[in-house]
Amino acid sequence: MAAVNPLLGELGLNLSWHPRVLDGVIHVETRLTHRLGHSESVTLPGAPDQSGNKNAIQAMKSTITYLERAGAFALLGLASSDDDDGHGASAVAEPAAGYISFDQAAELADLLERIEALDPGYRRRFLDHYGGAYPPGDNALGLDIPGAKFDKARLMLRRKLVDVRAQLHAAAVALDAAHERVNERLAAAERVVDGRAGLVALHKHKRHLGGYGVLRQHAGEHKAL
Repeated sequence: MAAVNPLLGELGLNLSWHPRVLDGVIHVETRLTHRLGHSESVTLPGAPDQSGNKNAIQAMKSTITYLERAGAFALLGLASSDDDDGHGASAVAEPAAGYISFDQAAELADLLERIEALDPGYRRRFLDHYGGAYPPGDNALGLDIPGAKFDKARLMLRRKLVDVRAQLHAAAVALDAAHERVNERLAAAERVVDGRAGLVALHKHKRHLGGYGVLRQHAGEHKAL
């Protein structure tokens, strides 16, 4: 990152990170902002790094450092390297042979984050389900999934994302249709009310005219006398 930061400044770009902890899982939002105001962001989750003899704070710091770097790589389209600009990110062990790489874990974590934004609670259900099948991992996903299953996992999450978006779109269309029906019924009710109000006014007018006619009749009779 030390070599990248000066280039970002020349292009008017700036990287910022916003960590938070939710249900014991660390989430780091990485945001890339242009000086004109446009920004892109990605949020990656990960479990505290329990490797070595770290205390709780050190475990969180190690994971945050790794997630910051992984988020920056994801936004900038950079490949992982062995440089240790994070001063502690190297403490996170490389993935064991046969398991998904850090970049693959970050890609799955990003898909989970997108689904979570549309279907709150899905990430926890996903991790609870697959946590019983795969061991915990020091990566953005928090699980060591066999590398041979990466394509299947990615396809499953992509389909889930498409399905959730389709369900929300269908719900929005149904809500718009229901809203339109309500508006039509309200308009019809207003027409009925207006019609009834008109009839009431007409009846009042007729009664007024009738009373006026009686008065004229009495006045004529009095004049004749």
